[in-house]
Amino acid sequence: MGISELPEPEEELPEDVDEEEDKAAIARHARQTSKFVTHIVDSGAALGLSLISKNSVDSHKADSEDLKELERIFTEYFKETGGNIPLWAQLFICLVTIYGFQIPQALKDRKLNIERERLELERKRLEIEKEEFKRLKEAEKNAEKEEKKTQDDERASN
Repeated sequence: MGISELPEPEEELPEDVDEEEDKAAIARHARQTSKFVTHIVDSGAALGLSLISKNSVDSHKADSEDLKELERIFTEYFKETGGNIPLWAQLFICLVTIYGFQIPQALKDRKLNIERERLELERKRLEIEKEEFKRLKEAEKNAEKEEKKTQDDERASN
């Protein structure tokens, strides 16, 4: 009562099939990574150039043909190198790109807001001075009228 048949060995795929699947996975990963990197590079470069030129970010973005070429070159590079950018690094790069590049604009906005607040305080101070000046002028007029009336009364009584 024994086992009369031996189990058949697992069918092994030829090595070249595994290699082709690996190459396809690497190519897919390289394309995804290159799309990510191309977008980050384009956004970062456009923002940096806009800070220098004081023009809009959109005026410095690459056109679609240049982006395709850049993406193609990045894809080849990532195929060659393995193109493995960990997810945490991609997240970090996105956060820095999205928020880090806003720091110069935030500093400019802060400077403008401080100046706006200073000017508003100056305007209020000048309004107060203007009202005080009007009161003083009115009081001076009234004092002159009183003095003239007093002089007229003195002349009339003499």
